[in-house]
Amino acid sequence: MSASNNIGSLQAYGGVQVRFATAAINGGRVSERTQTVLEELVANGVDGRRWRRRFQQYMPFKMSTLSDGASWGAGQLDANAYEDLVGNFGTLTLTISNITKTWKNVKVLTCEPKLQAGRLVGANADPASAYVLAGEWTLVLTEAAK
Repeated sequence: MSASNNIGSLQAYGGVQVRFATAAINGGRVSERTQTVLEELVANGVDGRRWRRRFQQYMPFKMSTLSDGASWGAGQLDANAYEDLVGNFGTLTLTISNITKTWKNVKVLTCEPKLQAGRLVGANADPASAYVLAGEWTLVLTEAAK
């Protein structure tokens, strides 16, 4: 897919970059909410329960993406790149309604790429497309957007 036909990208630290023609985030936005992780303190022979706050962490969120391209071989390489991102940190950039947001240090928890023959139709579609690559991502932030 050409760089001008995307609304988002995920660039891993180490070089792998994937681009998206479309992106949909469950809940409608990237979750910048944090949750407190607690640890139960247990002492032998002592009744009762005590807890201590360990740290704050961002809550994981799900994102669905579509991309396309001109050759089936390129689609297979893109699908492999999606899988290579699992477990890595990177920078997520999305442009929606002409507003670009960038999140650094995003961890890719899971990604399920699905490659199929066909082409996207619409403003961000490649007219010479031979494949559509759908990605189902689970991501977590480590810092707020800049």
